[in-house]
Amino acid sequence: MSDSYPMSDEARESILAAMKLGLEAAKIKNKETYTPKKYRKGWCRCPHKPSVSWLGYIVLSVPLIEVRGFHQKIKRRHIIYLNDALSESEAQFVCAHELGHALLHNQINRLFLDSNTYFISREFEISADRFAVHLLHTDEEEEALTKVYQYTTAQISRMWGIPEALVEYRVNH
Repeated sequence: MSDSYPMSDEARESILAAMKLGLEAAKIKNKETYTPKKYRKGWCRCPHKPSVSWLGYIVLSVPLIEVRGFHQKIKRRHIIYLNDALSESEAQFVCAHELGHALLHNQINRLFLDSNTYFISREFEISADRFAVHLLHTDEEEEALTKVYQYTTAQISRMWGIPEALVEYRVNH
């Protein structure tokens, strides 16, 4: 989400449109999940069908303005919205970041905190970033880049497409 600056009307409308898509996706997923097998049309266990996520989260790529991604829980479904203008590596990091919010801060409503309190939500963003960098990059990968190939944190930052401060955190933890 945005970092505590006022959101434009256009950005707010893009988020609302994305949330409507998420609601529809949640309805469809719930219908698939909770409709008994004998009532499902064309039901089969096809392993080649793409699964939404191994955790059961719905991931939607939607046009968003001023926002790279956000997480929402609606109708017992977790939905991660990603800006469709992101590159593959950016989308992967943002998805992992939002998954971090979903798992680490699932009871916290960021929009409520930003609009109704003086609570600084930057701590949540930092922990979600750290979760994402640990999820996406293994110890072996980091060790090979720093010790075997002698890459600097700036080089790894460009390679992974993440801020240098996160690479430094990953190398030290």
